[in-house]
Amino acid sequence: AAFRIPEIALDVLVAAGLTAPFVVLLVGQARKPEAPQAPPATALTVKALQEMTQKVRPQEIPYGDPSAKDPFEEPKEPLPRFGGRYPRWNLKDFPEGWDDKIAEALHSYFEELAYDPSKPVDMNRIEEARRGVADYLLQLGADAVPTLAAILNAEGDFVNRRMVLKTIGELGPQSAQATFVLRDFFVARHADLQNRSEMLHVIDAMGSLRNDTSFDMLQDLIYRGSSDPGYHNYRDKLYEALGEHPRREEAVPTLVDAMHNDVRPQDRNKAAQAMGKVGDPSTLPDLYNAVEKERYWVVKQTLLGSIGKIGEPQSLPFLEAQARTAKESAVRLSAAGAIRRIGTPRGERLLQELARDEQDPELKKRLDDWVAEDSKGAKK
Repeated sequence: AAFRIPEIALDVLVAAGLTAPFVVLLVGQARKPEAPQAPPATALTVKALQEMTQKVRPQEIPYGDPSAKDPFEEPKEPLPRFGGRYPRWNLKDFPEGWDDKIAEALHSYFEELAYDPSKPVDMNRIEEARRGVADYLLQLGADAVPTLAAILNAEGDFVNRRMVLKTIGELGPQSAQATFVLRDFFVARHADLQNRSEMLHVIDAMGSLRNDTSFDMLQDLIYRGSSDPGYHNYRDKLYEALGEHPRREEAVPTLVDAMHNDVRPQDRNKAAQAMGKVGDPSTLPDLYNAVEKERYWVVKQTLLGSIGKIGEPQSLPFLEAQARTAKESAVRLSAAGAIRRIGTPRGERLLQELARDEQDPELKKRLDDWVAEDSKGAKK
């Protein structure tokens, strides 16, 4: 039977910017991965997740009723209408800070975006309306957050909600309140697997917040995943968002623990990527140890890439050992790539020696190409 690359491989290959020929090389090296120590949360049923998820406290429930689901197919009927000043939204009362002008503008734009899928649609009109709402949302400031929060929880169209989510995330540097709006929306909906697509957009928006309250929130949601599969199911994205945060250096203990102990390879992979963004030389011993313990070759590649990104010459002996002795040629190539990235004269000589000694013909060609490229660059 043909072997299959693990699910996380594609994510890493794309992140590394690898070319199609090299992907062929990796496919040739793919081995059937060992079974993880525990099944991923996605294997659980929705009912089991709901039963295991912590009960949401009343103060964590967002304003309004966040009950609309991502559609798995085009809606066959128009969204319900509720009457009143804003018939799209079932709003019984309004939060402090509600802005009628913002609400009227967004309601008008969302009405323009609505269409009946059973009838011919003027897509030029739809695209024009989308550009209009995107431009309008860019103009909003922190004082819009209460209004956007209420609309987010009342709007029935998931595409419109995603535009609102993105805006709230981008307002994070101006508003601590934006953090709690996204947190509450996520806490109230994350356990239902039908909401997974939208929850990934919520975490993307969380990654844009980049304020002090969002740093604490991301770590809290990661911590909740230690005992709750409903949260653990999103840990990879949460680690990714943490790695983009301006205070990511303070998250090193969380990321190191994930690299060593998280049961899901995709989670360890994202934590390793975040460690490369931290770029702290003092974390190198943890990265070396993680490489030696790691069972999945794709995660090893990411760890080696992060070591190369830190760029310390002291890593050259470790990387040389990996480049010469790793069983998978893809891992040997990643180690050689990290050596090349460090870029010292010693590293250049090592790369030449590795190219000379490598037995795998495809990997040897790749190393020879690197040596030739670097030689041309040195002559210019």
